[in-house]
Amino acid sequence: MIAFPVPGYASDADFREGVKAFEEGRYEDAEKLFTEVLKANPSSEEALSYRNEAGDRFFVEVLAKGGKLATLARRLLKRAEVAKLKDRQNEEKMREMFNTMLNTESYIEQYTMVEKLVAQHGHYVVPLAVDVLGDRREQEKRVRVIAFLKRLGPEGILAVLELLEADNPITQLNAAIALGHIGDRRAVPALKRISETAKDADVKRMASEALAKIGYSGSTVDAYSLLAEAYYKEHPLVMDNP
Repeated sequence: MIAFPVPGYASDADFREGVKAFEEGRYEDAEKLFTEVLKANPSSEEALSYRNEAGDRFFVEVLAKGGKLATLARRLLKRAEVAKLKDRQNEEKMREMFNTMLNTESYIEQYTMVEKLVAQHGHYVVPLAVDVLGDRREQEKRVRVIAFLKRLGPEGILAVLELLEADNPITQLNAAIALGHIGDRRAVPALKRISETAKDADVKRMASEALAKIGYSGSTVDAYSLLAEAYYKEHPLVMDNP
């Protein structure tokens, strides 16, 4: 009868001993212990806890060491990414923090929620902002959302660009404001097109103002051509996006 490994069984102790062995320069011992950790078939959540416990610096050093140790570390990190992404997309947690950010009377708490949302959930928060950005009655909340999008910066640029295509002109207008604050040149072609084709005069004006903030005054065709060329050449300013 084949005995399959039990997830998480004895892997905590093996992992900690493996970290200690590596830090003491006992690389063969560390390799054996990390092998046992993976044999125990840890869940993605357990793998993430190992990553958080040891810290990024430890894993950087293991990866730099190379060889089988680095291979084992990569396998563990890959498994941890599953749990990390699941937690990053946790809508219940996002919505709770997002609502606190919108409704708190404490500036400190508002600032804290913005930082947590950016660090823990990033661009996955943007869909929660759609209703607020499209509601002309909630000016203070719109200002808070725009401030959040500015803080989110380049990571949120593709999600915010989608808001320019909304049917609601208020949503388009506030998306243009946010894009102007973010200042990412990847927004130039879409903003230029909206500044020329939007049905709402205020949306056109705000798109033009956003372009002025970014510093672009060329044509729509040139804007798309320049962006396409930047992607073709894998320019870091356009490629660095999740």
